[in-house]
Amino acid sequence: MKLGTAGAKKHEGLILAVDGGATNCRAVLCTTDGDVLGSGRSGPCNYQNVGITVAIRSLEEAIGKALAPSRQKRKLKAAVFGLAGLDTRKDYRLVSDAVARMLARLGIESEETIVDNDGIISLLGAIGHENGVLVIAGTGSIACGITKQGNRSRAGGWGYLLDDAGSGYAIGKAALTHVMYVYDGRERESGVVKAILDQLAFADPEDIVDWVYSSSFSVDQVAALAPVVCRLAEEGDWKARGIVMDAVLSLKQLAMSVINRLGLRQTPFYLLLSGGVLQKATFLRAMLIDVIRTECPQAEFVDAQYPPICGSVLRALMYEDIDHRKVLARLNSQLFDIK
Repeated sequence: MKLGTAGAKKHEGLILAVDGGATNCRAVLCTTDGDVLGSGRSGPCNYQNVGITVAIRSLEEAIGKALAPSRQKRKLKAAVFGLAGLDTRKDYRLVSDAVARMLARLGIESEETIVDNDGIISLLGAIGHENGVLVIAGTGSIACGITKQGNRSRAGGWGYLLDDAGSGYAIGKAALTHVMYVYDGRERESGVVKAILDQLAFADPEDIVDWVYSSSFSVDQVAALAPVVCRLAEEGDWKARGIVMDAVLSLKQLAMSVINRLGLRQTPFYLLLSGGVLQKATFLRAMLIDVIRTECPQAEFVDAQYPPICGSVLRALMYEDIDHRKVLARLNSQLFDIK
């Protein structure tokens, strides 16, 4: 979403790029040539998880650090925010308004200010202006896609209460449910039970119930159980394999929804798999590639060439007559401290 900038005075050369995720927030101040003038990192920035006040505080902290080396440089060509938690029209309105107030409070003037979902921004940074689909499975899950013509689509990302199918949380929750079903005698024993209890340092399945319904429970802690399940799946545990296969089919459904909406099924396009689950669980990742490839033979599975924050810079330069690849390569070479 573009914030109101009509009639704004042009400020050539400076871009504020922000990547605000569920775990941390990163900001970079750079030139249109890709020279980094300052960078900053702060805490979580998904307002749906931490609230709008904490999210804006994280943005301010990261931006403040990025601007610190060049405090006089408060007039920008563009400020682009790729933020987690932007799912509905209400989200966009709420966060865009809060960002506008924050920039005014910080004394930052920008010719153009763009607030968008972090998935779309990440995909743009990874593939540039090509057909592409991004599937993310970390704590949560989401898929999004863009075409050369500028069409875009997304599916999933509706949070752990409604969705997050195939995510680390979904895998962890399935494992916890299995432990309780075995305790009840509703399912037969598997290696998942002992592994989960050991991971949580619980002596008894009832400890899981006490924890889940306590104030100390968190979605992140459940998602942290996913690597345990994926390891057991690779080792051949019957229940772990079933949980992982369910996740694979859920993620395939997520991806195909976006692919079909954009008309890419029989068209060449790039497909990126991202997030902790898809980056670390090689067994799950390989199965997902196989099932998608049977549906989309022209899909090219690629790794992101640049960190997500580069997508914010590319979005700012989208309509500029600039060698984008050269700018991104130069920018990326300077970003080791904020990847």
